[in-house]
Amino acid sequence: MLVGHMTPNIIRFTYHQEKGDPGYGSCVWAHFDFDVDNYDLSIHSDCGSYGYGWHITPSEPFLELMSRIGDDYLLRKMCKESLCDWEATKESIIETLRERDDLDEDDVESAIESLEALDDDYDLESSPGATSVLVENWNEENCRIEDIWEYVKTTYTGDEKKIVQVFADYIQPAIREYLKEAGA
Repeated sequence: MLVGHMTPNIIRFTYHQEKGDPGYGSCVWAHFDFDVDNYDLSIHSDCGSYGYGWHITPSEPFLELMSRIGDDYLLRKMCKESLCDWEATKESIIETLRERDDLDEDDVESAIESLEALDDDYDLESSPGATSVLVENWNEENCRIEDIWEYVKTTYTGDEKKIVQVFADYIQPAIREYLKEAGA
């Protein structure tokens, strides 16, 4: 076994909320560590720890890449949609029900009522898998929408969305300023 050490070339950008800031408490602190030689980003914050590594691209320095990526791209790279967006799921199913020609209005309204009743009995946001099963069972009993599992919409946690918002609103402008000052 070989054990070694190295000192990576890391540039850290920090973020700290102050009392009185809009949204104070949503993400009080965060450290964004950019390993500029290895194209790795590590984020440690009070709304979670995240990281991702990119393929080294000699034609574009890492901080330049980070200064231009979109927040939706970063969210997809660092996080997994782990929550069910029940409202979007429900809207999608209801829209399909209302467009069906083979169901009369009473059947549609009855199916919608039983669909809406699911969230009275179950936590439909914390587990997309469990929600898929419940929606499939509901579908079997009501209207048999084809490929019902495709209607279950997922989303990211509030903390994941917040850290990416901090990145886009505060860290990326700081990176751009840093690059400007460094003459990059």
